[in-house]
Amino acid sequence: MSAAGSRQAPAAVRLPPDLPPKRPHLLALTGVRFAAALLVVCLHARHTLEGSLSPQWAAFISSGQVGVSLFFILSGLILTYTYAGPDGRLNTSRREFWLARVARIYPVYLLGLVLSAPYFLLPVLHRWPTTTEWVTALLTPALLQAWLPQTACVWNCPGWSLSAEAFFYALFPVALGWRLWVHGRVRQVRWPLTALWIATLVPPLIYVAMTRPMPAESLVADTFYYGPLFRLPEFLLGILLGWQLLQVKGAGRAALWSVVGLVGSAALMVWGHTVFPPILNKVMIVPFLALLLWGLAHGRGWVARVFAWSPLVVLGEASYSLYILHVPVYLWLSSAWRRVLPGVPQELAFFLVYLAVLIPLSLVTYLALERPAQRLLRRRWQTRPAAPVISSAP
Repeated sequence: MSAAGSRQAPAAVRLPPDLPPKRPHLLALTGVRFAAALLVVCLHARHTLEGSLSPQWAAFISSGQVGVSLFFILSGLILTYTYAGPDGRLNTSRREFWLARVARIYPVYLLGLVLSAPYFLLPVLHRWPTTTEWVTALLTPALLQAWLPQTACVWNCPGWSLSAEAFFYALFPVALGWRLWVHGRVRQVRWPLTALWIATLVPPLIYVAMTRPMPAESLVADTFYYGPLFRLPEFLLGILLGWQLLQVKGAGRAALWSVVGLVGSAALMVWGHTVFPPILNKVMIVPFLALLLWGLAHGRGWVARVFAWSPLVVLGEASYSLYILHVPVYLWLSSAWRRVLPGVPQELAFFLVYLAVLIPLSLVTYLALERPAQRLLRRRWQTRPAAPVISSAP
């Protein structure tokens, strides 16, 4: 079912004046969440696949971090689609919005920290912790680790993106009311979109221009990659797309844009590294991700139909649990593999077993922890349920 085709006049139901109106579930955007999360999973387990992949597929998987950029853009889009009122401002109280966000992301985030805690603590059992380890232990439970590149990827690495999301959530009620979104015109939207993309380009361009030879990793590059301020333009771009989605009547060329976005993204993932330095290639792909999401949001065309396939939608609902738990599950399964099958390399067979454990576990976590904890916390905090669209978290 397409999102555009489902925008029919709702039945006459009287809602409390402060309850957000229900909007159609954007099915294709739920399905694409699973694809993006799976990309990140493959990226972090890519050494188990190295002997089984062609050079093109290896390059594609090595570019899997673009899944995080997609999540940041999608987050701004979905939050705006869900929480923007007719005047472009938040359609609920700030307190209700923030508590709903905490209820959505923190229970599974905490589970990820608990499962990965032994591997964070093992190095310090026989020595005094370093300053970085102390700071990581303080910042990570508070969702602040991404502000320091040294601590961003230490304790359950995927959680760094939730640290950036927490910053975006804090800004969202203010950002939503900016005149840029409220008074934008469809024909003029290309200019703020271009400006936001340029804002993401500037730091990597400066780094590339000033750094010779180009190191594979550096503290500056990590700052640009993990830093919430440097990822903010992607989120703001998503806000702009979400506001335009609410204003535009009809799908226009949405089916074409989804194809252009998908093909352009895939091409840059496979061959972009031959043209651009890695730190720049991650940003060059952003316009194509935006086009892909814009097309999928309208639910038109074969790309949208693929991502709106029911099994993908179900997996997309559990993609946040998949994303947060995939590193702890990998660590535990890797330890078990070495004990049960000593000397057997962790290659394709290990990866398939890993997926066979991880995907069902993410579904169970979604059904048994994520949704129940969200309902429980909302009842305790007396938060009103948001419109039943899709989550903005990975």
